[in-house]
Amino acid sequence: MNQRRVTLTFDHQNMPRTRFLLRIASLVLPILYLIFLLADRAGVWSRLRGLDLVENVATRFEKSYGPDASAPVKVGDQEWEPLINLIYKYSRADFPKDKNPEVVARFQAVLSGKQETPEGQLIAEWTAPSTPFVVIYRKWPGQSIPREDYRIAGTIGDLRSWVARSKDDARFLAKDVFLVLFSFVVGFSLLLVEHIDARQAATLAESGMMGSKPKKKVFTEPKRDSSDEDGHI
Repeated sequence: MNQRRVTLTFDHQNMPRTRFLLRIASLVLPILYLIFLLADRAGVWSRLRGLDLVENVATRFEKSYGPDASAPVKVGDQEWEPLINLIYKYSRADFPKDKNPEVVARFQAVLSGKQETPEGQLIAEWTAPSTPFVVIYRKWPGQSIPREDYRIAGTIGDLRSWVARSKDDARFLAKDVFLVLFSFVVGFSLLLVEHIDARQAATLAESGMMGSKPKKKVFTEPKRDSSDEDGHI
């Protein structure tokens, strides 16, 4: 059985540049993530994705009294695109694929209430969160809608929870991307440091072996005294 051995190689000429880029990345990534969190706290991403408009629709659907209470959303309204995208993403309804949605409207609330001043001014109102809303596949109002031309998408309570869920999904996505990128930078940095240490250790060992060559032993014959040659002690 043949085994292939994979060896990582580094361009030592570009090593300082690689280390510099890794340091920059390790500093920039946390700053970018902090900017994302601050922008999310300020509602920037919600406005860019149109979720603030969907929240306005949810607020309208929660009203049963007043001139703009439960006003429907139609194709061409500024709330339409983010609203219908959110509904199609999170609703469990079986939407027809051969029809284009035209209107999103709320059913008449089964349970609602309001509080007014003695002069008749509205102070507060409440509509049951279980009140359903529908996606209609015909122009409306102005005509009756048969059952096959609308789908119950959910309740006004669901709409609120879908907005919150969409925000959480964006946060988790940003968090996952940050963790993957930051883990890659840290892991590659550790690998680079380990490689540099190993190379330095090999260089020191090589220079140590070259600088400590063994000296040759020189044997010299001991000198004889002149008295030994004459036979005197």
